[in-house]
Amino acid sequence: MMDKTLDLAGAVAAVMSVEAAEQRAVEKLIGEKAGQLSAQYKVEVKVEVKDGEAKRVLCDAVGEHGAGLLVVGSHGYGPVLRALLGSVSDHCCRHASCPVMVVKMP
Repeated sequence: MMDKTLDLAGAVAAVMSVEAAEQRAVEKLIGEKAGQLSAQYKVEVKVEVKDGEAKRVLCDAVGEHGAGLLVVGSHGYGPVLRALLGSVSDHCCRHASCPVMVVKMP
């Protein structure tokens, strides 16, 4: 029984290590892209990577930063899939404390 417990603990530690490495890689990639956009458009860019449900994280960030506008993307799934999957953009339009611009895929 002890061997299985140690194996499970080792597996959990390995998964957590992989997740941490993935998080660092994502943060690095986003930081690099933000730097490129900042240089290209000569705007200040602040990067934050947060865990959580996107709709809640975005609405909370609006309040934290005093944003004047929130821009979110839309997959354009249509009413049936949107009803099944939920919609981050719909939630933000209803709950964000600032105007929301929804950008649809071309």
